Amino acid sequence: MPTTRLMQFSTTGRSEETINEDGARTTRTLLGVSSAHFLRLIEERGQLGFWTLEFSTNHMTISVGLYRLLGINPSMPFNWPDLEAIIHPDDHPVHAHMDQAMRSGHVIDREFKIVRPDGTMRWLQNKAEVIVDTNGSVARAIGVMIDISDQHAARRSVEDGWYRYKALVSSMAVTEYGLQPDGDFVYSTGWHELTGQTKDEASGMGCLNAIHPDDRDLVKSNWISSLTNGSLYAFDPRIRDKEGRYRRFLSRATPVRNSDGTIREWFGALIEVADKGVTVVDENQTTAPLKASHLRAARALLDWTVEELAVEAGVSVSSIRRIETDAGHTVRVHIRQLIRQTLERNGISFQAGPNASDISIGYTALQTP
Repeated sequence: MPTTRLMQFSTTGRSEETINEDGARTTRTLLGVSSAHFLRLIEERGQLGFWTLEFSTNHMTISVGLYRLLGINPSMPFNWPDLEAIIHPDDHPVHAHMDQAMRSGHVIDREFKIVRPDGTMRWLQNKAEVIVDTNGSVARAIGVMIDISDQHAARRSVEDGWYRYKALVSSMAVTEYGLQPDGDFVYSTGWHELTGQTKDEASGMGCLNAIHPDDRDLVKSNWISSLTNGSLYAFDPRIRDKEGRYRRFLSRATPVRNSDGTIREWFGALIEVADKGVTVVDENQTTAPLKASHLRAARALLDWTVEELAVEAGVSVSSIRRIETDAGHTVRVHIRQLIRQTLERNGISFQAGPNASDISIGYTALQTP
């Protein structure tokens, strides 16, 4: 059995008890080292002080360390009302009656500002417990006050930085989003409001359904490359809003890494930019919607069946049939735009006539290699 040493502290000194391999115990007292020495060391090095409050007499005893924290001369008497008097006016209404809470048997853990006699301000944390007598009545409170000014300043700096960041992003970005290390959605603010897609609809690669068809392959390939390499994602796609309009956005996402270099999450934002090159428009505001005759004529020029147009446009057959039976008002705007874009990519042109409701159709055969 190895030798074991047990150390005990008292107000008179430190005792050390040794238990040898045979189980024999020897005790020796080391004078000159007591709990008071350690308390003084803590007060001097730890920016804190201790106090007691007798409820029956309202007498308060505070340590030299607490006098130092409060900026008060140790020769001056100090009681609880004196503490209440130096609490900062902003915090006074909330923390002025801590003694009443303790008299009711509650523990205290408060943070507040004080103004020292020399005019300097400090943040203190006050922790206290209540001691009861043999009758179970509260008799006194014992506590410790800790100077947390540096910690509070650091915390405030972080909070200020966060609020500045949020204000900047909110002023620039239409939406911001977070993704798991594998790229799946964790949260998104503004995406549903922009596109109408729910989180479930956007998860995986579902968000591609809101991307312009001509941009989808590049968006997907660039994103997969960023996930694979852990590199910044940057692309400027056209995104369809809830009204069916395609709008150009700067899309940026960057990996947020752990201390070991692994990716904790991805964070990104969309910022709208003006794009004169976007030709897709809102049919409800700038052009008359395609009528049944327009769509049938366009299919005839291309020699397409309803099914072939549906495949090319990525829409349902029923949507095309509703338009061709003059029930197009029941088809969402962006579906009608997808159909129109598909026809235009394959040589069909639509030209507005003298009246807003008049549309003439032309056809230019595409050159084949």
